[in-house]
Amino acid sequence: DQKLNNVDASSIKLNANTIELAVSSSSVLPLGWVGSQAFQLNAVINCKQEKVILVPYSDASQTGGKVTTWFMK
Repeated sequence: DQKLNNVDASSIKLNANTIELAVSSSSVLPLGWVGSQAFQLNAVINCKQEKVILVPYSDASQTGGKVTTWFMK
């Protein structure tokens, strides 16, 4: 959900060899969000190391954010 990260998904770079998905606190989700699952992973955004927040596909876009689905290749 783009609104959870405030960046366009095309600017997020991941290293496929070091992806580690971790459970994140539900406090990263907006007030009134339906569902409590949130995950984070390390990524590079605009040349800076940052954490990306991910949610289950069925929970995404509750606040109107653009939804992006990633598949491993």
